[in-house]
Amino acid sequence: MDSETASTIFSSVTDALQGSGELVLIHGDFNIDAETVGKYFPTLFGDNRLKEIVVETATTPKGRKYDHVLYKGLTLTKVEIDSSVGTDHYPVICHFEIAD
Repeated sequence: MDSETASTIFSSVTDALQGSGELVLIHGDFNIDAETVGKYFPTLFGDNRLKEIVVETATTPKGRKYDHVLYKGLTLTKVEIDSSVGTDHYPVICHFEIAD
């Protein structure tokens, strides 16, 4: 994760994920086992940029926290991780509100 190759990949991903729109929702398997991906993509977050849901519960049956949700222009109201689903990743169910 700290190699030059990883740095190049993180930079490329950061460029792709910036999101120029008012509403942004990025939800997926980042293959980064952490509560937050913020330390790998620090320029994505901050004033008027993306927010991230902190994953406190495992999102895979092996106890890893690979699945992350980044968003902008939305208000998070609820997060659930459904560990009863028998797949390689648990669904991360997010409820958002959109301001009028």
